[in-house]
Amino acid sequence: MAKFFINNFSSFIYSTAQKDIVPDSVLSLTLSQQLTIFLEKIGCYEGSLEEKMKKRMLFIEDIRQMPIILSPLLPLELPDQRLPSEAFQLVVGRHLTFHSGLWDPTWAASRGHLEQATEAMMESYCARAEIVNGMRILDLTAGFGALSLFLGIKYSRSHIIAVTENDVQTQYINEQVQQHGLRNVRVVQQDLNTFSFGYSDTDEAQADFMKCFYSGRTTENFNLLEADRIIISTSWNIKNVGEMFQRVSSWLAPKGLLFVHAFTHTGMPGHFDDFLEETLFPKGTIFSASTFLRFQDHLVLKKQWVLDGWHGSRTAEAWLHNLDNSHEEAIGLIQQIYGLSTEVAILNRWRKCVLMFKAMFDYSANDFHDSFYLFESR
Repeated sequence: MAKFFINNFSSFIYSTAQKDIVPDSVLSLTLSQQLTIFLEKIGCYEGSLEEKMKKRMLFIEDIRQMPIILSPLLPLELPDQRLPSEAFQLVVGRHLTFHSGLWDPTWAASRGHLEQATEAMMESYCARAEIVNGMRILDLTAGFGALSLFLGIKYSRSHIIAVTENDVQTQYINEQVQQHGLRNVRVVQQDLNTFSFGYSDTDEAQADFMKCFYSGRTTENFNLLEADRIIISTSWNIKNVGEMFQRVSSWLAPKGLLFVHAFTHTGMPGHFDDFLEETLFPKGTIFSASTFLRFQDHLVLKKQWVLDGWHGSRTAEAWLHNLDNSHEEAIGLIQQIYGLSTEVAILNRWRKCVLMFKAMFDYSANDFHDSFYLFESR
């Protein structure tokens, strides 16, 4: 009965939120209630220790049968429309990252401090991944290329390959590479499910840059490459961790390392339910903090870190600040992309998406947080 009431009350709140008449405090409460329902669905609150372990293992077996990625959509996007980089920048800031920043407690949740927190997080990547100048780096979930561009500027003697999923991301990174005069960053646009780390001799445009990654192995006129560091900084839309890790292990140079940044739950993993798919994006996944440790057939854990959910909550606050201060600009962009009469509904959908990120990180006792892993070859 209580769940029935919450679901119906939530539906009323979300429908009225589309009309811009629901305060954030009320919407955040209903989002938190829906999170509780989601956690109940994936088995966080009921069942014995044995039953919970069984559910974790069933999840592991489930994702072993899936593709590496099911949906390439990003938060804020609708299935029928790719958003331009300018739309994302209005919300998540100049660097175009969709994960927590690393915040100093004295920083306000403003646009300027968001950029600092994002850069601090990327600096922490460099330290934890043990990156040094001159390394060959594969940014496997590059998105809009924030990390690849950061690394290209910081490590002038390194070579970085950024793997993107769509034309909008590829175009943006190429523009930034040209703007910054970076000769050590190259973009490869390819579906991660079919990504092959290599090049053909006939592809002269890629060959000159790729040669420094050459592993010394060639198969059917395809030169296989290797990297000193491989980075996965987005985990929301990843499914088959085992398949991805197996492929990564074949791309790592001797003594190479894989660094992973994942959004995790303390105890239980799960696939997004209908509500989370509608609020965030389709086919998403939340891993438990231990999920990646179940996939050490080809890679071995070297180090692991965790970050308090306060940093994610602070990041979402800054995104809300950006959205509030870019209201008119956002309306104009939405009208260009989706047409007139939809701007309020779309803008409030963006707001609900950001509030959901915050609700997750604000949830009870750090249930949701950021996890970081460093793997080496077996």
